[in-house]
Amino acid sequence: MNNRHIIFVPGKNPKPPPEQHRQLLWRTLLEGVRRSDPELVDSISTHADGFTLVAWNHLYYRQYRDISDDLPWIDALINKHGPTPQDILDSGNWQHRLAKILFSSGDMFPFVIPLLPKTIRHIAIETRRYFSNADNVACDIRELLSSNFDPCCQAVTKCC
Repeated sequence: MNNRHIIFVPGKNPKPPPEQHRQLLWRTLLEGVRRSDPELVDSISTHADGFTLVAWNHLYYRQYRDISDDLPWIDALINKHGPTPQDILDSGNWQHRLAKILFSSGDMFPFVIPLLPKTIRHIAIETRRYFSNADNVACDIRELLSSNFDPCCQAVTKCC
């Protein structure tokens, strides 16, 4: 187990400060492992140093997110052991289906992006900023990511 390592690369949006984010992720990872294989969680829990968070979000958004209001919800989810019938019903509602169609149409036909709802347009703008490398942000993020990979099996290419 000592030679194994998990490198977690978060998705978009501002995140909490790296150490707080890493601790919350580690906590939820251990809970997921406990649910899947209770006997394995004890041996994994002693190897927190094998879990790395690549905290790139601050480079992109230039801010951290205060998640104080989210902590009770995180606790509730950790203590919840499966979806309720209402959760299952909500996951297939018309808003979710419509959002999927709108995202897909923006992917296939970029010229419709200005016509899409504000939240979807905002996501497209964020993505464009990354790919256009505005303020060198894409290169800064790629450099941070690549510094967390073993050079002999580099998964992220150098930039700029």
